[in-house]
Amino acid sequence: MTDADTLDATINKAAFRSAIILIVAGVLSVFFPLDAPEGPFAERMIWYSSNVGAFVMGWVVQMIAMLTLTGVFAGTVWQIRESNPLCAFVAGTALLISVVAFIIVKFIAIWSIPQMVVASSTVTADVVVAEQLFQLLNPSLPFSLFTSFDYLGFWMYGVFGLLVARPLFRLTLSAKIA
Repeated sequence: MTDADTLDATINKAAFRSAIILIVAGVLSVFFPLDAPEGPFAERMIWYSSNVGAFVMGWVVQMIAMLTLTGVFAGTVWQIRESNPLCAFVAGTALLISVVAFIIVKFIAIWSIPQMVVASSTVTADVVVAEQLFQLLNPSLPFSLFTSFDYLGFWMYGVFGLLVARPLFRLTLSAKIA
């Protein structure tokens, strides 16, 4: 077995393991909230402050799911690298951009939103800034900065899919399944 064959086998195993972890993360994500229930701002802040652990855990599971899905997609790019190197490079770049966009969103959810909730629940000068930032970074608003980065990540996944679909259909059936 050559070094290239060993590398191919290793990358295929990593993509397969990523798919298994993705399925587990998908099952786990059902049990954790990603946003507060609809309601007035004050009630949402109370919900966030009382459920911050479950909220953060939900977003950590989402980050794991996103990273493992990226691993599966990277394995797909690896499959087409020899037949279409330029397409594989551009698809890999789109995949990298989507990861960066999604990491920004997950970072906001895991780090910034809990800090804004803590700041808004205390009596300091930071309350006004925290509440204004929360409106800008609110996961429930379709036009917030949070959601815009999320949409950017999904758009880049779409670009990735368009770039990879045609070369994948040229592969053998066993390579498509792998």
